[in-house]
Amino acid sequence: FENLQKTCPEYVRIDTSQKRYNLDVVTECDGNCTNLIVYLTDFDSYTLNRPQFYISGLVHGNEELGPTTITEFVLYFCNNKNKKDKLFHNILKSKLYIMTPMTNAYGYYHETREDRVIYTKNNSKGTLDPNRDFPYSKGKNLTFPCMRTLSGRTINEIFNEHIISGGLTFHGGDNVIGYAWGNFMHISNRKSTE
Repeated sequence: FENLQKTCPEYVRIDTSQKRYNLDVVTECDGNCTNLIVYLTDFDSYTLNRPQFYISGLVHGNEELGPTTITEFVLYFCNNKNKKDKLFHNILKSKLYIMTPMTNAYGYYHETREDRVIYTKNNSKGTLDPNRDFPYSKGKNLTFPCMRTLSGRTINEIFNEHIISGGLTFHGGDNVIGYAWGNFMHISNRKSTE
């Protein structure tokens, strides 16, 4: 993505959640596990009122579909810069795509579903499924701690900064259109198992 930002600056910009949002770095990797954020739009015509769409890949570190799909999505536009058809116009001139190709870098490096818990009250170590690190009701315990993983914090900060009008996350191993983070609380006459 650094090369794409250099060769395709009119469409691609990159950042990390560590730099942009001042989040911690997970150090249990060779080097550091940082969370890349990729922005895709026609920056020459960009305005702040452009609808914003979020795409995440690799929320679970062992589901490798997302990074490849997001990379190919961005490559398509950079490799076809001179092709100015309706698809190009609709996708690049009318929307801003905010993408985290490898949302769970720690999980990818360690070949695990979980992400490293980095925000704790007592500096305890451990891992957590990023899908269980979001603020939804845990029965009567409404103070259940959340946003403890770098994945969770990154997604939270993106949603706090942007007005996201739609989103897509790539998982592997299942074909579903699911409810956000497995939360069924909004369905009437049905109790949540979460």
